[in-house]
Amino acid sequence: IYAGDALGSPLAALVQGDQQFDFSPVWSRDGSRIAFLRSDGPITEPAVLTLMVMDADGTGLRAVTPPRVSLDWFDWSPEGDRIAYVATGDLWVTDTATGAETSLVTDGRVHFPTWLPPEGKEIIVRTETSSPSVLAIAADGSGSRTLSRTHANNRFDYSALAVAPDGSAVTFTRWSESGLPRVMRLDVSSGEVRTYPLGEGLGQRGTAPFSPDGSLVAYAQIYSDASFQIVTANSDGSGAPRPLGRREPAPANGSQVDATWAFTPDGASLVVRYGTDEDGVTELVPLDGTASTRIASGAFTFVDVQRRLP
Repeated sequence: IYAGDALGSPLAALVQGDQQFDFSPVWSRDGSRIAFLRSDGPITEPAVLTLMVMDADGTGLRAVTPPRVSLDWFDWSPEGDRIAYVATGDLWVTDTATGAETSLVTDGRVHFPTWLPPEGKEIIVRTETSSPSVLAIAADGSGSRTLSRTHANNRFDYSALAVAPDGSAVTFTRWSESGLPRVMRLDVSSGEVRTYPLGEGLGQRGTAPFSPDGSLVAYAQIYSDASFQIVTANSDGSGAPRPLGRREPAPANGSQVDATWAFTPDGASLVVRYGTDEDGVTELVPLDGTASTRIASGAFTFVDVQRRLP
């Protein structure tokens, strides 16, 4: 696990070791700690992984879960005192100070656990069924409520969830009957679903994160010439999308987009990783259209941005 200045300064190793494989670092919301996944050796299927936490400088390293089969998507609570995660489709909450865990009962497998801000009383998840839905589950296990009011189009619907900073909305990717994906916005209070402008593209792919102030979202726009490009759009669905950076190869049916992206804390740029875990390039892409800056390149480059200086 490495950390570095987004402007391209040398990367500093925060944790190293020859006996384990560490990946997927995610900053806490206050920028003071990092959570990541550890395998004790080469990753096999099904993977047995441990969720680790350390301070921003690499000190205070500790496990906050036991080794779990297929430990997957995880998210810090707004206060940084808990982490929600899934393992073999089951939802868990672990205390980052003590490692004490709570299993939250769900009706079947779930994915994409994301805390609902600002209070962090609920966790947003997608049900993994033939007809998926979006649920808000009480973090104390006292109950749940269904946020999605429209029936899923297919088993791929309501994927790639991202939650607005104020908890008012959730973005997701919807796969239509024709097979092309579109990014949508779900209003948490009303259940209303809005589309985002398509521009010149054929389709769209998320995850579509919100900017820190909640005014923008970023997603991939898919073109008929078998390429994609990252765009930003007003989070309420108004206006036209604004392309950023270069176009990259991608199937015109939207089946694959080899990139991940996140807003910088000031909302002025995106950090975009183009490529795959085997060969990727990470760039700082300003929203004002000025030239991008390369940050890093190489294999297994997964990037997260420190949300706020500790």
